[in-house]
Formats: sequence, C-alpha cells, structure tokens
Amino acid sequence: MTWQAIGEWVVIEKTVSSGMGKIVQMADNQGEVISCECNPEIIGKTVIFDKFSRINSDSKYVLVKYQDVMAVKE
Repeated sequence: MTWQAIGEWVVIEKTVSSGMGKIVQMADNQGEVISCECNPEIIGKTVIFDKFSRINSDSKYVLVKYQDVMAVKE
C-alpha cells in the first residue's frame, strides 16, 4: 500500500533504529518523507517533525502538516 499526501499534509515513514544490543525502536519525531504534495523536493529525505502534532496512520507511518516539519537532513 502506498500513501499519497494531499494538500498541506506530509506522509512520513518512521525511522527504525537499534541501540546498544538488539533493541529496535522507532523514533518518535523523525523519518523519511514518502509523499509531500506541497514540497516534492523533500520526498526521500529524512525530516524531524513536531511529534505532538502528528497523526498516526499505522505503526509504520505518520501524517503531519507541512508547517510541523522542523528540519530536513540534506
């Protein structure tokens, strides 16, 4: 299934990281942009977003408004 953002929304796949040992966790406020209609240049890039304004679409993806994206990793 592919998510498509509409309007000012951004679809983000949460980043999975492993710490010391074998513990795997998803970052609360960062991930890779899957879809962004209002700024396609950030698709495929890692972003940090305001975790308090997100909408969980499922365990792997979140939706945030574009204005809540705080930084893009170049």
